[in-house]
Amino acid sequence: MATAAARFVQPPGAKGGAVARAVISDPKRHTACEPLYDIDPRTGASVEIFYADRALATSFGARAGWFWWACQPGFLPGGLPIGPFATSYGAYRNFATRSTTRQL
Repeated sequence: MATAAARFVQPPGAKGGAVARAVISDPKRHTACEPLYDIDPRTGASVEIFYADRALATSFGARAGWFWWACQPGFLPGGLPIGPFATSYGAYRNFATRSTTRQL
């Protein structure tokens, strides 16, 4: 049986904020769909890139795929995630393009 938990980690060089990171105890679990986290160096916003299966994506009114959302430290995301994208890289590139052109 696999167990999962979340722990908060503070990225190196971060001031004040922490990022939740999933900790999976099942070594057989495939990590291809694990969420990715990053910090926008210009705005300080945290971004989470994650895979939503059909059930989760339906709650967003979307189809399954990769999504991203960003938030300022200490706050929840302000709306629905952006996506779906076919790959995690596609979701990250969309975030990176948007974060260089406007405030998150």
